[in-house]
Amino acid sequence: MAHFSPVNGAFPHKNQIDRTCVVAADEANKAIERGHIICVNKNKEFELAADASVQPLYFALQDYGDLQAAMAGNVGIGKGVPVEGSVGAHQGEAAHKAVPMGRPAITGLSFQEHGNYQTDMYDHDATYEIGDPLTVKDGVFTPAGDSDTVVAHVYAAPDDYYANDATLLPGWSTGAYIKVLRVSL
Repeated sequence: MAHFSPVNGAFPHKNQIDRTCVVAADEANKAIERGHIICVNKNKEFELAADASVQPLYFALQDYGDLQAAMAGNVGIGKGVPVEGSVGAHQGEAAHKAVPMGRPAITGLSFQEHGNYQTDMYDHDATYEIGDPLTVKDGVFTPAGDSDTVVAHVYAAPDDYYANDATLLPGWSTGAYIKVLRVSL
């Protein structure tokens, strides 16, 4: 389903810690969905986080295939004065490098933004209890072992949830019915 929702914390807020990057071009990263755990690779591109040892970590705020992500390759990112004759390039003290044309770009919310978040990007075959330590494997939360890097804790065990707090009306489906895990960073 690709569900991610901040329950409490600094999102959305003008001072939130986030980053926008193009998505790495290999096939595995074309599966990035909202709520996946991602990191920045050596080429300064987002990719699925293989494990929690790669820092910093981010929640993906868009899917790889979102129209908004795909269109980001056609515009610049950041403030500043547009550079004449260059698509999306800016100059000035708040300038940022433009996203290359035709490359989907997504925004990640940093794990430095402490709070509670719910996502369906977790190992659905594992069991979770409140307070259990969590690590990351292949872009999803999974229970942490003794030698794993802990990045979050279970705030509430997995629960069935109507996306966007939609409720079921007799005879009508008003929202996606998903199973989410609430985590605390």
